[in-house]
Amino acid sequence: MGKFVDLMGYPRLLNIPSLPIALDTETLGATRETNIPIYFSTAAKDFGANAGPTTTQNGFDYLCSVCACNRPKVFQNLKFDVWVLWREGIEVKGPFEDTILMHCLLDEHHLGFHKLKVMSRELLERPRLDELRLHEAQRKVKNNWQLPQQILHDYSLPDAVDTLDLYYLFKPQLEEQNLWGLYRMTVAAELVYLKMFKRGVRLDTENLEKALTRVLQVLKKIAKKLWEVFDEEFKISSPKQVGNVLAKHFPLRIKTKAGDWCTDKDALEPFRGDSKMQLLLAWKFLDKARQYLQGYKKRERGGRLYADYRQTTVTGRSKCSNPNLENIPKQRGRISEVEVGDAELAKDCAEAFRQVRACIAPSEGARLMACDYKQIEYRCFAFYSGSERLISALERGVDFHTFTCEAVFGEETPQRRYMIKIVSYGLLFGMGGELLKTRLKIYHPNPGEVLAQYEQMFPEMRELQSRLRRIAASRGYLIDVFGRRYRYLPERPHAVVAWLIQGTAANIKKSAMVKTDPILEGRRSGLALEIHDELVFDMFPEDAHLAKDIHEAMEDFPQLGRIPVLSDIAVGPNLLELRDVELDDAIGYLTEP
Repeated sequence: MGKFVDLMGYPRLLNIPSLPIALDTETLGATRETNIPIYFSTAAKDFGANAGPTTTQNGFDYLCSVCACNRPKVFQNLKFDVWVLWREGIEVKGPFEDTILMHCLLDEHHLGFHKLKVMSRELLERPRLDELRLHEAQRKVKNNWQLPQQILHDYSLPDAVDTLDLYYLFKPQLEEQNLWGLYRMTVAAELVYLKMFKRGVRLDTENLEKALTRVLQVLKKIAKKLWEVFDEEFKISSPKQVGNVLAKHFPLRIKTKAGDWCTDKDALEPFRGDSKMQLLLAWKFLDKARQYLQGYKKRERGGRLYADYRQTTVTGRSKCSNPNLENIPKQRGRISEVEVGDAELAKDCAEAFRQVRACIAPSEGARLMACDYKQIEYRCFAFYSGSERLISALERGVDFHTFTCEAVFGEETPQRRYMIKIVSYGLLFGMGGELLKTRLKIYHPNPGEVLAQYEQMFPEMRELQSRLRRIAASRGYLIDVFGRRYRYLPERPHAVVAWLIQGTAANIKKSAMVKTDPILEGRRSGLALEIHDELVFDMFPEDAHLAKDIHEAMEDFPQLGRIPVLSDIAVGPNLLELRDVELDDAIGYLTEP
């Protein structure tokens, strides 16, 4: 404990508000249950660096003083450290900085995934051999509690030092690239994600068991049909066994590194028109629902799910894990008779898949309110395209797919609309022509004609792709309306446009999260989920009147110029039973006891 004694001389220095202080924690283990802080380190320009255990009274008191002081707190992954400390009853006072979020804006393609030790070696030229010594010592003990203090101290101290130095390295770069404002919004969004993580969302375990039973029943039914049509029994969940069976009936072309036949979606795409393959794809489709439901069951704690949202992606679009709630299916099951080859089977699959939504429910006494952005990525595309006819149509309230369908075919039908959605999505996000034709083939006998007609009658999509790729290749990056940069990779030239569109949409949604957060500050209601392009709120009756303010904040985006940013409102007792309503009706429903 000798290394810790001198720390108590520092509290008087903590009240200097202008100088940031870096703070890092070391935990007992790597799981949520063992994320208990046992050591910490701090670093500041005026009093250097220090480290010590949280398990002594002096150590705990000093840590509390650091967290309560007025200095800006610099973290490497602030959401994790603030949550770890919050669980121990320690509230961390802002303002906050996060070197991971800084680096994500400066180098979104970082091969080291913005890890501290990697950045220390690459950017600060520090070997960080303490990491190797720690890992060697960890192999000899059950958990970090049993580590020698000298090992833990020597590992912890440089973490705070490097975090602080990275902050001072990144800040001028962000300011020079006019990214500081976007970075501050990103930090604010991270704090909203932290609130969501603390809050969790209620899991209706009764509905979960019903949904899982139904899914397993339909899977069993499909499995029997598969064994019949392939004339042998095999483990359908085993890619190796499936590949060996399929190879007897289809000219498979792709193998894995291990030498087995590849059976993922892209590898099987050319054979989607075959009834045997459609049956297998139906099983794979529904097996996703099984995985979701069993994942929820495993992750449930006290009747709630606590999902972890992260912004550390190429576009800044959030990624959800433990469990992944962004993969919750939309209202309509995404499979059709054309895809499965059988109307009854398609209905069974779609309905069973949709039941996953019934498991996600509001807190007791509350209702769910979902605000879903309407075709937000296509609106971003329209803005960047500058197409006057498209912008004017959206300004008048015309649906994007309706406009495109009528431009290409002259009129809209359900099947033509579905084909238009496939082509628009494929071209916007860089899907190859052959893959597009394969996906269209089950809906149209001459998919090449559809593509040719689309590009002739609606050239804006291809023109934008070509123009933006040229700009990106010349300048090295594209910039969205929020100032975020999307750097060009010569080996993936098509991806930069997709990143621009997805990133712009993500920034709109995250900005909306930041705008709506103060509206519900200090109330029982709050943001519970982010799914696809919608924000789902836990709304209690006393806060129903705030639905209007939330909806207005969601649509307040002058960044897209004349193009309106619109969101639909839906309310219900769970995700499955959400119903689209007008704003006044939503307020009335949320007010009902």
